[in-house]
Amino acid sequence: MKYIFSILLLLTISVEFGCASFHKTPLSSLYWLQGEWKGVGLQLDFPQSWTIILDVEDNQFGVRYPTMDCSGEWKMLHHNRNRATFIEVIWQGRSNCTNNGKIVVTYIDQYHISYSYFSGETGKLEASATLINTAYRNTLRT
Repeated sequence: MKYIFSILLLLTISVEFGCASFHKTPLSSLYWLQGEWKGVGLQLDFPQSWTIILDVEDNQFGVRYPTMDCSGEWKMLHHNRNRATFIEVIWQGRSNCTNNGKIVVTYIDQYHISYSYFSGETGKLEASATLINTAYRNTLRT
């Protein structure tokens, strides 16, 4: 009886506190990620910055790095309501950008998201940024 109670207690704690934080939720829960986002990425291991433009439409995640002359797409690995994890596939300018890095995007508010880039080889955090929704950015300029 104690064994069954222990299992039920652990199951309740797991569900309540979200031990499986990346459960499958519908992509519609990523409504906050829709649109165009821009920011400046900062390299952590040496002083370099670059422009990021993320275009999200109909569950397609296109990314451009204009200052590095490369672009590609993000392939979804998993997500929850406030975070999404991707593998970045560079299609254009592969000699200028690293391919197959892991990207973690986190919801801050309706106007801002955080971007973290992890090496596909070492798993080490290599770059970060805060991106702003361009629809909101444009209202700040008027």
